[in-house]
Amino acid sequence: MEIPEVYTVTEVAERLKRGRKYVYELIKRGDLPERSLGGRKVVTKEDLLCYVNKQLYGEGVHTEAARAPSVAEVMQDNVSHLHKARLSRKLTQK
Repeated sequence: MEIPEVYTVTEVAERLKRGRKYVYELIKRGDLPERSLGGRKVVTKEDLLCYVNKQLYGEGVHTEAARAPSVAEVMQDNVSHLHKARLSRKLTQK
């Protein structure tokens, strides 16, 4: 599973050719999902593409990439695999 590409609020503003305040308003209204990564607000590339497509083509239009897992889901999946591997080693050692 690959880690999704993420953008900071400043990078999103640059891509939308708008100010950071506008991006924060989108996040506050719930139009653009944000996540926390290392104490910074980030937006996944997929969420940004979904927002842009929605603005261009209307409600409910999503890209295939917009269904990619979130950063948290990827991290949780990696932790689950590590946990299963450790458990498997413990069981085979007995």
